[in-house]
Amino acid sequence: VLFRSVASCCCRFEQIMECLIEGAMIPIMTSALNCLARINGDFVIQCTESGISLQATGIAQQSFLQISFDKGTFSKYTYSESVSYGINSKAILSVFKDVKHILNITMKVEHVDIEYTLSFEILCNHQIRKVYRIRLFEANPSSVSSNASTAVNTISIRPALLQKGIQYLQTRDEILMKVLNNAVSVETIPQEGEVRTVSNLNTGDMDEFTIQAPTSLRFFTIGLLSVLQFAQVIAISLIQCQFGEGGSILRVQPKPGCEHAGVAFSFWLMTSTEDSTDNAESIHDSITQQNEVRSAMPIPSVPTPFTQQLTPSVQTPFTQQHPDPMKRPPPVNDEENDDEFWKRRKDDE
Repeated sequence: VLFRSVASCCCRFEQIMECLIEGAMIPIMTSALNCLARINGDFVIQCTESGISLQATGIAQQSFLQISFDKGTFSKYTYSESVSYGINSKAILSVFKDVKHILNITMKVEHVDIEYTLSFEILCNHQIRKVYRIRLFEANPSSVSSNASTAVNTISIRPALLQKGIQYLQTRDEILMKVLNNAVSVETIPQEGEVRTVSNLNTGDMDEFTIQAPTSLRFFTIGLLSVLQFAQVIAISLIQCQFGEGGSILRVQPKPGCEHAGVAFSFWLMTSTEDSTDNAESIHDSITQQNEVRSAMPIPSVPTPFTQQLTPSVQTPFTQQHPDPMKRPPPVNDEENDDEFWKRRKDDE
């Protein structure tokens, strides 16, 4: 008591939000955090009167995920004001790395002096208690708007079926989803000398298949597979995929009537056309700008499929022999005569 009195005189303390996570909500929250971490190293936590919202924006703003938890999903939920802060996903995942021995988790957003922290008080088996505190940083929640009139195609499918179809391709790079009036498939985009892998999805296994504009969508699988896995954790029987032509936004969310009580998610993924060539350059520029202006907590530099795709390591005999472009010999004309040949050789010397 004496310690608390002294501390209160030295610094400001304010509890902004407190919630109690128990039972089935522990693995659900763990899966949600893992899903967000797959999309970005940082994400935003927003606390309001209705509950908690978690948001993550993908690299170069190519994807956006929002997962919301209604206050009724928690055994206890109190808050004093609506706030939103950023948090490092690697730090928060270390708290939930061993959930089998966790009985309950008390999560709090606290204002201590000039810092905002997210604290976790974890009660484990044998009455062992652990306390973690993670520093928060300023961040604003994002919002996504799209033209619903362009999303003329709708597919309702079991998340496990779509997940297995994509996993069959065994790639983390871009894939192509071809949608016809009576068929849908996902396939790899092979480089020169590689074999194309195709996974056909049976439309008879889909609850809804409404295609008004047959198209091909090109996108990265990063994030999407984690979203499909999270949908299975919260027992979503059917997800709804809405999209227009290639280059539009692919939106994935639970089909109306199949939602999990108190838990909602929506995933937006930017696509490109099948023969798109300019998209990679714009993505690279956006990544560079994002890294230059980033002011959040330092996070490890981990290569992503975006950067791997943009910087292929390909060498030809020509570039190996002449690394300096200024010293490369002029191209040889196959139709030159003997005089032209010897004149060119003399110029080269």
